[in-house]
Amino acid sequence: EEFLQKFIQERNQFWNEERKMQCTSLGISPFEATVLASIVCGEIRDMNEGPRVAGLYLNRLKQGILLQSDPTVIFALNTKEKIQRLSNNDLKIDSPYNTYKYKGLPPAPIRFVNEKYIDFVLHAESNDFIFMVAEAGGTGKHKFSKTYAEHQKYAQEYWDYLNSKNIHR
Repeated sequence: EEFLQKFIQERNQFWNEERKMQCTSLGISPFEATVLASIVCGEIRDMNEGPRVAGLYLNRLKQGILLQSDPTVIFALNTKEKIQRLSNNDLKIDSPYNTYKYKGLPPAPIRFVNEKYIDFVLHAESNDFIFMVAEAGGTGKHKFSKTYAEHQKYAQEYWDYLNSKNIHR
């Protein structure tokens, strides 16, 4: 009970009026910001990309586009296996966490996040990006694009890289 009280107190301190107003200006609730932050956390290895990725996903949400986030599918698969590449079958899993199949945010966070990731969402970069794909070469960074044609070019570069490393899962 003491732990729960401490948790609630910390949560209430974190979600102060300023942060709640930032959520309102983005058109999302604090819970939705936390869910989105968990996706951003799952996507990035380079912390500098946090606000950009958050901005991209906010763009997709506003436009009613499927989020198509690999970490949500990996979460839905509920496996201990390290997955570096999703298959087309993986993308068909019937789960409310599968953002390739269901529009909007999943029903809950896919991982615990600290305030840094929530702040990436609350201070998301204003951009026109709709697509991203991991950068070839294992850099941990992404290539961002505004058009599907450009995205397909970057995706092919990444798939070619994975194939050259014999990474099929």
